[in-house]
Amino acid sequence: MTECHSSYSPIVLNCLRRLVSALHVASRQTEKQLGMSTAQLFALQKLEDGQKRSLNDLASLTYTHQSSLSVVVRKLVAKGLIESSAAPEDSRRLMLGLTDQGRNVLSKASASVPDRLLTALAGMEPQDQRQLGDLLTRLLDRAAMSETRAELFFEYDELKTQEESHDNPG
Repeated sequence: MTECHSSYSPIVLNCLRRLVSALHVASRQTEKQLGMSTAQLFALQKLEDGQKRSLNDLASLTYTHQSSLSVVVRKLVAKGLIESSAAPEDSRRLMLGLTDQGRNVLSKASASVPDRLLTALAGMEPQDQRQLGDLLTRLLDRAAMSETRAELFFEYDELKTQEESHDNPG
């Protein structure tokens, strides 16, 4: 394997390390403070305006696939933070909304890391956002990581732990 590093390699690698480290720290703080993952907090915050939303609508707001989000939503429903009810226009469609307990949890929460990143991106010029997206995509392609599924931040850690406990029961 040929290694060719530019003078920017340490800068880029250290930026990625700081981002991952910040995500880990925030995830641990959210778990400790609120008893939920960063992904759960992010989803919960998207219902903060009091509107009921479908799973697809919520997936769109969290920029993720509904199959990934459904795991998060099930956990929030089980904790009593989100309630689901049939949509008035179609009883087969579920609508999600905050419970009083969910609003109480949110009153103690600060902005989630995904929301902080989205706010930072929104403050960038559109061409800079596009360039950043293109460059990150190219980086992942060149590192043979472009096929990795994009899960909500650190929600996969819990899934991996569950899978490992099933693989090693004793």
